[in-house]
Amino acid sequence: MSNVEIKEALFDMAPLKAPDSDGFHALFFQKQWDTIGGVICEWVRKVFDGNSIDLDLNNTLIVLILKVQNPHAFGQIWPISLCSALYKLTMKLCGMVFYYLNSDLLEESGKDVLFPHISFCFVWSGLGI
Repeated sequence: MSNVEIKEALFDMAPLKAPDSDGFHALFFQKQWDTIGGVICEWVRKVFDGNSIDLDLNNTLIVLILKVQNPHAFGQIWPISLCSALYKLTMKLCGMVFYYLNSDLLEESGKDVLFPHISFCFVWSGLGI
């Protein structure tokens, strides 16, 4: 995986969509790319080589936002997940690799297939990463 691919994936992330569990938005990493980009690329490649993600980065906080006062159904609650920007970046790149490796299968199916980001993240996390 090249530095360019990693940078493009990071800069494709919404800069201020939601605060991350570590307190850093993707915007921080985007603005500081010239200073820390090399370290980020090295870290991502180590994860792809089999290193585990530090437990402080490999965490997700689920927050439930109420859509109405006193909700009585799950549809009245908006769940959001907060995880570190580096974890999001790594999962985004995992998704890209998965899609690339399976693109022939997806094309042969003749169907529009949406990539199951969330399910893939949980499966990947279950592998000890």
